Amino acid sequence: MRPLTSSAVNPGIVALLVLLAAVMHASWNALIKGSRDSVGTQALLMFCGVLLATATIPWVPTPARESWPLLAISVLVHTVYRVILVWAYREGDLSKVYPLARGFAPLLVALAAAYFAEEWLNRWEIAGVLLVSGGIASLAFEKRNAHQPSRRPVVLALLTGFFVSAYSLIDGLGARRAGSAIGYAAWLLALEGLPFVVGTVILRRQDLPRIVRTCWKAGLIGGVISTVGYSIVIWAMSVGGMAQTIALRETSVIVAALIGVGLMKESSGARRIAVAVVVVAGNLLLQIF
Repeated sequence: MRPLTSSAVNPGIVALLVLLAAVMHASWNALIKGSRDSVGTQALLMFCGVLLATATIPWVPTPARESWPLLAISVLVHTVYRVILVWAYREGDLSKVYPLARGFAPLLVALAAAYFAEEWLNRWEIAGVLLVSGGIASLAFEKRNAHQPSRRPVVLALLTGFFVSAYSLIDGLGARRAGSAIGYAAWLLALEGLPFVVGTVILRRQDLPRIVRTCWKAGLIGGVISTVGYSIVIWAMSVGGMAQTIALRETSVIVAALIGVGLMKESSGARRIAVAVVVVAGNLLLQIF
């Protein structure tokens, strides 16, 4: 299914909004990585997102019936993604895990979108995918050090990237079938946070007072910006190419690398920032051409 097109949708405005979503995405990931309790912060973030999305539902169109199976699958994929994301940040630096996970997504989305939505790449876009892959490979084979002696962060980041690709494709198709991208986003964000929140309440109920006391601010800010940011992305995928939208959103790797190195004092800063720039260059080829 091809994207909806409308002369009323200005491509420049769409691009600017997706770039804003990219900054939002890197920011809430940094909040989780920098928190004392990543699981608790993630749960509060999602709880705030559920409340915000639920409050929006009465004011937006209900998604068409054809989109509900995809919405249900997306909720499951998002839940697994959230668990692996928290695990990855426990094992690795933000400036390493984030670029690897997010840079992997446009590659798989581009391939899947060609098969499922007939969105074929031209030669420049193929070059962009290869450039992204090269940047990813250089991170995956980064020399191990005493601070991170195992390859586990790389494996978890790649696995995260797989699930990012999966939910991106599902939500792109779902938003197009829904008839209203904002309606689809509202229902998705109201539902997808519930499994993680309920699981955290059940497994860590004795820690809830401490979690709320120490993580409420990061959870509130992260919940708002993650909800708004991903709503923008879902809408953009409904009016434009999925691979191009995800590629532009993944320019967030530069923001994440700068936060990781500049604010969190993570190691290998220059190299990781250089790799992030290479990944973004490939993403931009996907976007521009």
